[in-house]
Amino acid sequence: MRKKILMKSAACVCAGVLAVSSLSAVNVLQTSAYENMAATDITAADVIGTYDTVSDNGYAYQGYHGCDVDSTYKYLKITYKGDADALAGMRWEFRNASDEALGFFWFSQNAEGTLLTTEGEVVPAATEEEQTVIIDLVASGVDLSDGISAFHSHANGNTGKIVISDAAFMQSLGEVETTGSLDVETTGTAVTAEDIILNGDENGQSSLIGKYKGPTLKGEPTDAYKYMGFATLKDATSAHKYLIMTFSGNITQLRFQFANVVDGSETAITEPYWFNAEGQTLFFATPDDSVIPLEGEKKAVVIDLAKTGIDLGNYNSVHMHCDLMATYGNYEIINARLSASPKVFESDYVAPVVENPTEPATNAPTTVAPTTAAPTTAAPTTAAPTTVAPTTVAPTTKPATKVAKAKIASAKKSGKKIKLTIKTVANAKKYEVKYGTSKKFKKGTKTLKTTKVKVTLKKIAKKVYYIKVRAIAADGTAGAWSKVKKVKK
Repeated sequence: MRKKILMKSAACVCAGVLAVSSLSAVNVLQTSAYENMAATDITAADVIGTYDTVSDNGYAYQGYHGCDVDSTYKYLKITYKGDADALAGMRWEFRNASDEALGFFWFSQNAEGTLLTTEGEVVPAATEEEQTVIIDLVASGVDLSDGISAFHSHANGNTGKIVISDAAFMQSLGEVETTGSLDVETTGTAVTAEDIILNGDENGQSSLIGKYKGPTLKGEPTDAYKYMGFATLKDATSAHKYLIMTFSGNITQLRFQFANVVDGSETAITEPYWFNAEGQTLFFATPDDSVIPLEGEKKAVVIDLAKTGIDLGNYNSVHMHCDLMATYGNYEIINARLSASPKVFESDYVAPVVENPTEPATNAPTTVAPTTAAPTTAAPTTAAPTTVAPTTVAPTTKPATKVAKAKIASAKKSGKKIKLTIKTVANAKKYEVKYGTSKKFKKGTKTLKTTKVKVTLKKIAKKVYYIKVRAIAADGTAGAWSKVKKVKK
C-alpha cells in the first residue's frame, strides 16, 4: 500500500537552542508504515527523527513539524524508543490552520495539558525496545475544529534522547493493533464487559436504539410535540459516566428525561436535558466542551453525564420527547451505550447484533404510557403466560394512559402578563391551564391548552389571579389538577 508522505519546509525561527538532528532524505525514504495502515491514514514524516533534550541551559527547542491534517484526524500513532526519562520534560505546542497556538501538551502529567493514549493514560516512558502507542488528541484536549497545521517541540531537563521511527495521523482505530491494553478486534469493537448497550431488556423491549418518526406540521398546534418513547438503562451505575450515541437525521429538538421506575411507578425523574444547548437551561455537556452535532449521517455524540450533573446510580430509564423537527424529518439512533470511558470505536457506528430481535418499545404509538414499561430489574407485569392463547391476551381496547399529577414550577406576574412554567409530565401530550380571579374557577375563568411547559398568560387585569394546570395524554386521558397557585403583583 502506497504511503502518503507529509513534507513541509520550516521557515520558522524560535528562541531557544535547536538540539534535534535534521531529517534527511534518507530518514524519510526509510520510513515504513505499519502493517495495518488504513487507506486514510497519513504518515507524518516530519515527526520522525531523533529528539535530544541535552543543552547548556536546561532547555531545548526541538524543532518544527508540519502536519496539515483536518479535524477528522483524531489520533497520532508513534513508534519510539530511547532513554527512560527523556519524555519527562518534553512537550508539543500544536498550531491550527490559521497558525494559532492551541496550547502546550506534555508527555508527563501537567496542568497546561497532557498527551493521553487511547487508554486514557500518559504516554509510557521510553525503553530500549521499540513500543507503539496511539495518542488520542481529542481526549488530550487538543482543539481539532480547524485541524492541525504543525507543532513545535520543546524539552527541559537534560534527560536524554528519544528516537521516533514511525508516526501517522489516523481518523479511526478500526484497523490498528496496539501494544497497549486496548483490545481492538477485527470488527473494530473495543467495548468492555462493563459497558451497557442500550438495545432494550431481555425481551428486546424499551430500546434506545431504533428508528423514530418525528412530529410533522399538519396545521394543528398539538402536532408540534411528540412523546418519542421510553428506554431502559438496564443495570446502569454511577460508574457509567458517559453516553455514547450515534445517530442519523436531526436531533435539534430532542431531549431526554432520566427516571427511576420501580414496579411501574416513577420514584424520581429529572427535568428535560437537551442536545441543543441554544436557549436551554439544562443541556448535555461533552467531555471536551465541544458543540454536539445536531444533524447529519452517522454522527457520534459523547455525553459526559457526570459533567452534565446526572448520576445514573439514581435512574434506570429515560424518556424521550421531541418538538417539531427543523427539517420535518425523522431520525435514527444507530447505536447507544453507557460506559466508564468516553472513547468512541468503529463498532459505535453500526447497529449492535440483537440475539432476540423484536420491535422496540420506542417504536410503539405515543399512546403507550412510559411508566407502564417495567425496567429490567423487575419482572414485566404485562407479559402473558406462554400457555395463554394470543387471542385471549390481546385487549379489544387500549387501557387509558396513566397521567401523573401536574405541578406548577413558577408563576410570576409582570404588568399585564403572567409567565407560567409547568413541570414536565413524562407522558403528557399537552397541558390544560385554567386561570382567573375566582379561587373556585367560576365566573371569568379562562382556559388555555398548550404543548409547551413555558407559557405567557396575557391580558391580566386584576391584582390577584388563581392558576391550576393538568396534563393530558395523547389518548385524551387527563391527569389530576395541580395545586392552585395564587399570583399577585
